[in-house]
Amino acid sequence: MAADTPVVVPHESVNDETVKLLRWLVADGQRVSAGEDVAEVEGSKATFNVPSPRPGVVRLLARVGDEVAVGAALCVVSATDAAPQANGQAHAPPPPPPVRPAAPPPVVESRPVAAQPVLAGPGTQRFSKAALELVQQHRLDPELFRGAALVRARDVLARVAPAAPAHRQPDPPPVAVPEPEPARPAGGVPGPANGPFDEVPLSRQKQTENRYLRQGGAHVIPSQVTILVPTAGLRDALAEDPAGLSATALIVFEVGRLLRRYPDLNAFYTSRTSCRYREVNVGFAVAGEYGLKVPVVRGADTKSAGKVAEDVRELLAAYAGNTLLPEHLSGGTFTVSDLSGEGVFALNPLIVRGQAAILGVGAEVRHGGGATFSLTLSFDHQLADGLQASRFLSDLAARLRHHESTLRRPAAVPTCSRCGRTVREVRRLNGHLLQTVDEAGGVVRVCTSCAAGF
Repeated sequence: MAADTPVVVPHESVNDETVKLLRWLVADGQRVSAGEDVAEVEGSKATFNVPSPRPGVVRLLARVGDEVAVGAALCVVSATDAAPQANGQAHAPPPPPPVRPAAPPPVVESRPVAAQPVLAGPGTQRFSKAALELVQQHRLDPELFRGAALVRARDVLARVAPAAPAHRQPDPPPVAVPEPEPARPAGGVPGPANGPFDEVPLSRQKQTENRYLRQGGAHVIPSQVTILVPTAGLRDALAEDPAGLSATALIVFEVGRLLRRYPDLNAFYTSRTSCRYREVNVGFAVAGEYGLKVPVVRGADTKSAGKVAEDVRELLAAYAGNTLLPEHLSGGTFTVSDLSGEGVFALNPLIVRGQAAILGVGAEVRHGGGATFSLTLSFDHQLADGLQASRFLSDLAARLRHHESTLRRPAAVPTCSRCGRTVREVRRLNGHLLQTVDEAGGVVRVCTSCAAGF
């Protein structure tokens, strides 16, 4: 009899240690085909379906609502058509207890390494939908991937064309940081009946966010520098930009270019070493109906301002439609947190795990005849110092002010090179400007009156 094949929880998000089983898409004992979705699960960033790696009969191992560890089996797929029998009667096995995550390991310093596949036993594997399509398209033997619990499209492509792919810096692995137990009043835990408060469980997303930030603070020495940037209304000027460049996109664009000059701000610290990222992937925080998310603009240092603006618009639209995928939210090497839309003058942004710095952007505050807005850089003092941080902010401020002056510069008014009349004055005389070439070969404009000798 063929061995059962477990359907394991894939490691879709670098933050997740467990997922929540939302619903089964098949029934216990149902026959499924290879690549058919069997369950819908919820991670910290998105919900996704888990497909069967092979055809066969499904035997469920978890219940809806269970927290299942990443790499653990949700169900098994067997080649047999019925469950094991006793006394001639088929019976379903009793439901197992919920799969609970293992206790966190001791705190260790993190170093980015490629994610290791979770082995599910000899002769078993899991294929994504795209991987299965490629296997069929190229007529590959699935046995080539024996022993890999998670087979993606890129793994299949590596078999088809084993040329070395362009390097992409992986995310740092999760760092387990024990959550401190809050102090409790003496004499037991007050509840609704005997205390002045109600206990409300935190959402899964908030718990993940807390763990993520706690891990970020475990190995950094945080420091901050804030500067005030004079402005005549940068956001108002951008609102009139015909290219549709928003303030967030402009800041992401300029930050991406600057980080090549300040590599220790595009890095993270470990073992007395500055681990500098090869890519510049700038995330920007978004908070709204679907909670706090940080979409990432990849290769921000290599893109034009227009392309960065396009990426930001697409990511914001995906957030608004709740269609952000894990790949939209991973791989960030630097973060921008802009709370200017909420009227916040200044903020104290927290450095996230696997990064060395985060930029906080405040709202424009008008005073007297002008206005200012604040830029705050929180950075890891193990990698950079206050002077570097100050120079980074000064350079960024100068670039933003240059954009503002360019956007607000009045367009040159065409005039006659001889009499100096503007195009409007020439039109009042029922004339117009002619374009010609002067003796030096330069292009000049001459009104019809001057051209006629008046």
